[in-house]
This record gives sequence, C-alpha cells and structure tokens, in this order.
Amino acid sequence: MTRPARSPQALRRRVQISTSSMLHIVVEGDDFDPAYYGKIASWSKNFAQSFNIIRAQEYKSSRGKTGVLQLFEETQKSESFAQETSQGKRFTIFMVDSDTQILFGGQIDHPHLFYTTGYDVESDILRHASDKEALVNLLQISPVESADLVAELGDWIDHSAKVWAEWLVLCCVSHTIGLDCQARFEKNPKLRKRDSPELHPKDLENAWEDLRLRSGFSDDEILKLEGQIREKLDSVFNAENGGRIVKGKWLPQYLTRRLREILSLKGISRPKLAENQVLIAYLGALNPEDRWAREYVARLDSLPSESISN
Repeated sequence: MTRPARSPQALRRRVQISTSSMLHIVVEGDDFDPAYYGKIASWSKNFAQSFNIIRAQEYKSSRGKTGVLQLFEETQKSESFAQETSQGKRFTIFMVDSDTQILFGGQIDHPHLFYTTGYDVESDILRHASDKEALVNLLQISPVESADLVAELGDWIDHSAKVWAEWLVLCCVSHTIGLDCQARFEKNPKLRKRDSPELHPKDLENAWEDLRLRSGFSDDEILKLEGQIREKLDSVFNAENGGRIVKGKWLPQYLTRRLREILSLKGISRPKLAENQVLIAYLGALNPEDRWAREYVARLDSLPSESISN
C-alpha cells in the first residue's frame, strides 16, 4: 500500500480538487470522532450533504491531537482555511479534544479550530445525549423504565468526578510532570472489584507512592504541585462542572457499574455492556435541537460568509 503524502500541500490539494464536499473536517482518530463530527455536520443547513471527514494520520505521522494541530498550523501558514475553486468555496476545519486544557488553559481561539466542551469526544457524547433515550436503546427497556433508571442515576457524570476526584488529582499531577506512572489519563481508574464504581483506598495510596518514587521530586515539591492542582479542580467542582474534566473513555465503565448496582438492588438481571455499546447508544441519543448542538451548527453555518483571503 502506498504511504500517504504527509504535507500541507497534499491536504490543500485534496480540498482544492474535491468535487462534492464543501466542508473538510480534520479529526484526531478512528474511534468516535468521525461519527460524532459527521453527525454534527449532517445537521448543518449549508453542509449536511457536502462534507468529508479526514483523519490526521492520513497526512501526519503524529497521531491524535498533535497531528491535527500540526495540520492546523500548516494550513494557517498557507492561509488555506477557505479556498475558492472551480467547484466553488471549500472550507477546512480542525477538531481536537480539550483534555487537560480545560484546567490549564492554552486553547487557540480560531474560527476553524473546534475544541470539545468536555475532556474528549466520548465525554461530549455522553454529556450531551439524553440518558433516557440512550438507555431505552442500550438496555432494550421501555421509556417509563428508562425514566425510573435515570432518576436513580441522577447526574451520574458529575458524580463520577466526585467519586474519582482523588484519581483526577493524581492524573493531573503526573500529566503536569510528564510522568508515566500508575495514575495517568491514558489508563482507566483502578476500581474496587465487584460492581462498585468507587476507588480502592489502597490503590490510591500505591499510586501516590509510585508517583513520588518515579518523579524524582521532593515531598515539598509534590505537595506544592498537588495544592495548585487541587485549587484548580475545586474551582471546576464549585462551578458544578466536574464532569467536564473526566476522561470520556473512563465513563462507560462507571455507568455500567452504576446500572448494575441499581438493577441488582431491584433484583433485575445485570447487563454485560461493552464500552462501544454504551457510546453507540448515546451517540444515537444526541439531539440537534439542544443548545450545544445549535451553537456548534451556527459556527459551521457561519463559514461561507467569511472572506476567502482569511
């Protein structure tokens, strides 16, 4: 198989020669990014029938957010976010996860660069979708049964942040240091064996010890950094936005454990659900009439009014 050209010129040329797609959407990966952003584009009055999803790794050896941002910067240098072609205007936009920038800042403000409102795409899917509608499809239950479950689940995403608050502190500390240790955003939280979504105190203790040993930092340095991160996290929790900082890929395991807890108490058979099943059900329960969706679509539909010389 021929290795794809990895240059800004190749991406620009692909957009120029496109005969059917007005909007070209560059995403991080193959997981749920194409489906999520494709769904949003399908709600646009200008691009619903005329968009194309491009994975960053088709043009960059750097995968994920790094690859998307590199392509964004190269497109910015060549001033080719909007191009006039023989087929009409063509637009390129870039979609990235906010991840820890929710806490630490550093996001770039640009009309062609979109960040998730939560930690990642999976977080946005689960936070934005209707629990009631998603659980009807996920568990094959009636809307009435689903409404009862939703009432018992409550604001389960924000609750997950509170349950996992100490793990979030650990992950933020290790991320800030740039450390590969037991507690990282790339790893799911270590949960109690059983159906509980809670952390085991011994695992927390071991993870802190692992971080201290690997970091090479003094106890005072670790404590200072920990204090700074706790202050940032507290501000997010106080604003009732704790769920935004939980990595979306962590959330399906929390939801399935909570569902199994609730259903077990009711004497109902506990489902075995894969992460993808949960996300697919929630992806199908996104509503284009919700405020977040209308704001996204408004940004997309404003693109044709901009000057080609951007």
